Amino acid sequence: MGIVAAILALSGTAYDLAPIRIDGILCHPSRLIVKVRDQSALRGLSVREYIPELKLAVVETTPKQLLATRSRLSGISGVERVELDRAAKPAYDPNDPKWGDLWHMRTIRADVAWNRSLGSNQGVVAIMDTGVDVAHEDLAANIWQNSDEIAGNGVDDDGNGYVDDNYGWDFVANDAVTDDVHGHGTACAGIAAAVGDNKIGMVGVAPRARIMALKAARDDGYFFLSSTLPAYIYAAKNGAQVLSMSFYSDSLSPAEREAIDFCAANGTLPVAAAGNDSTVLPYYPAAYENTLSVAAINQNLTKSGFSDWGSWVDVAAPGTGLTATKSGGGYQGFGGTSGACPHVAGLAALIVGAKPSATVAEVRNAIENTSRPLIQAPFGEYTTYGLVDSAAALDAVLDGDTAVRHSPMMRYATPIGRNVTTRIYGRSLRAAPLEIFAGNQRRRPSLVTRDYADVPLGAQGAEFGVFSGFRRLGTVVSPFPDQVVYPFIEGSTRSGGQVIGGFWDSLNVDRDAIRVTRQNGGQIVIEGTFRRVPKAGVSRIVFRRKYVKSPEATEKIEVYNWSTASYPYGTWSTVREGAASASWSRQTLGIPTPSKIPDYEGSVYVRITTSAVPEGGELHIDQLVAY
Repeated sequence: MGIVAAILALSGTAYDLAPIRIDGILCHPSRLIVKVRDQSALRGLSVREYIPELKLAVVETTPKQLLATRSRLSGISGVERVELDRAAKPAYDPNDPKWGDLWHMRTIRADVAWNRSLGSNQGVVAIMDTGVDVAHEDLAANIWQNSDEIAGNGVDDDGNGYVDDNYGWDFVANDAVTDDVHGHGTACAGIAAAVGDNKIGMVGVAPRARIMALKAARDDGYFFLSSTLPAYIYAAKNGAQVLSMSFYSDSLSPAEREAIDFCAANGTLPVAAAGNDSTVLPYYPAAYENTLSVAAINQNLTKSGFSDWGSWVDVAAPGTGLTATKSGGGYQGFGGTSGACPHVAGLAALIVGAKPSATVAEVRNAIENTSRPLIQAPFGEYTTYGLVDSAAALDAVLDGDTAVRHSPMMRYATPIGRNVTTRIYGRSLRAAPLEIFAGNQRRRPSLVTRDYADVPLGAQGAEFGVFSGFRRLGTVVSPFPDQVVYPFIEGSTRSGGQVIGGFWDSLNVDRDAIRVTRQNGGQIVIEGTFRRVPKAGVSRIVFRRKYVKSPEATEKIEVYNWSTASYPYGTWSTVREGAASASWSRQTLGIPTPSKIPDYEGSVYVRITTSAVPEGGELHIDQLVAY
């Protein structure tokens, strides 16, 4: 019969064998692809097919002998290469009729992730919002049920402090009815975890996850701490591995920070919308460091015009032209970072459903590590990690892949100066040993996380270099060595203007400067932050700038007064108002009542507004620091 004719007869059972995964590769359980110099190397083997043009043979073995046969063939003279018979299939195509409208699911490669796993009911995502329509035809089968509670008996059976909390709790009315009059929460629930393959409507990112309904907002959409704080704790103590929070700016407080930290420490990953004000000013709960914060992109894979962004934003997901479930039944259009957030929360629930033992850190690291960078002028990388990739994140967790795919980056450092502990912010700071050289001394961080590191710099700390392995991430020189200085971090503008530059350009007087262009309406506006400012505040701002093509312009410099209300509901305090300078001008501006300026997270917000700016006018900022 000859070598090629010695083909193994396939039984129906062999043909139907399911793929297996070896070394992270989905492959046939009993076949190998063997490249040879000539056919003589195949003598004695069970050859299913030989491709002479490529000198490749499909060799049959048995599932129990697959790895041993691969090892044996690799050592045979005349065999050049042995590969697993890799399996591939079309991206998962659910039978939900609105699948064709769900561009956003395909953009984050949810369908490709579903090839690997649809998750399971072990993944629980708490939708902390305006309520959830638990009877919705595309949600009902995925609503979380408290198995330790007997429905409707008026008794707190599980002793958790909530009577008849079968699906969750209404923290506003303080009862078990989580109805959604507003509709916002039901939309988020559908994006995160609408039932898949039920021939109804849409499908969520985690089509088999369970939805815990936490009504923490009034029917008019307002969230109050008195409702959100117990909702945080309920989620963490009642089995939610993921918390989806599509609200922002209403609740900035130390108490909320503590609640977020409690969730993260007790197995619940908090995921929050970055906000819709098109600014780099941080919003909360997204900007807390234990929160996974989410910006929005559009169908062109660029930043949605409304979306907040900046170094405090971690990842991005689709936020325009979305399809979502509607309270009362049916479906609706949806958008905003409110819509982006449940994509990421759903992805986290999908991962946990596929691997219930996954920790908060594992899930977050995988989502961030595998995100695809988003680079767009003038923002540059406008989230720390980029657009989430469901398939890559799921594979990373299931395969135990902890590889860092993003090169280490330093974004800024604050405060700086002698004898202070400086926090260096960046990305992938654990990718290699982080070393800091201050003067002739090597300093090791006292704390290193993925995104920041704390370094006690000692007497030499007014100038230091930051290295990851042998790679220099940056060199920082304090403009005022004898002061503790808080640099300007980053800035944004609105309505057609651009901000080009940031921390590195505004630290010292040199040839590098931030450029701010004129926005619609004839103004130049830049808003930005100083970070890690102590409660006592800063008393001075040093500002060196000039205006280009703006002979009649007037300038106003303000800081936000946090004693009046949370941003953006409070007031700005003016520290300087006058004519704009056409040549480089440097001023030291006093700040009234410094202790009223920092927010609870130690951020100081500054705004510069220049009026009567003609076409082509620009503001150039060579230095902007506080001390």
